[in-house]
Amino acid sequence: MAVPFYDDEDEVYFDPEEEIRLNRQIRENISKFFAKKRYFCGGTVPETLLYSKESVELVLSTPFNQGLYYCQEVLIKQLPVPENTTVMGVDWDVHLVLRLINDAIDCVIPVEQQAGMMMLYFKFCRGCSHATRNEFLEWSEYNSCVA
Repeated sequence: MAVPFYDDEDEVYFDPEEEIRLNRQIRENISKFFAKKRYFCGGTVPETLLYSKESVELVLSTPFNQGLYYCQEVLIKQLPVPENTTVMGVDWDVHLVLRLINDAIDCVIPVEQQAGMMMLYFKFCRGCSHATRNEFLEWSEYNSCVA
């Protein structure tokens, strides 16, 4: 995925070295974020899935606000509601999202990559089928009022 950059006069250009650096950073952040997380069907998440082009592009292209809203409105609703619907007085779904944000912060993941990481979590660790870039983009078209 070509990464656009802008010069002082707002001209778009593509820097292949910056794209390589950014892809490397995203792969390192994926590695840190998923180091202790389990695959939804057992074991560790396969590296071929974690570091796939699709995974890297999802992390790279998911805006924080829209991605977080998508996790709340679409992905969490695919999960079974636990018996205890609150954790320390907070609804379980809010607690889960806050825990994932905290995990990302602990791993020193930039905010620009956090929503994509959360979507990968729902895909790989919770088995949510709608945690793909295409599903997110399609949803975003109909929910464009979310900033």
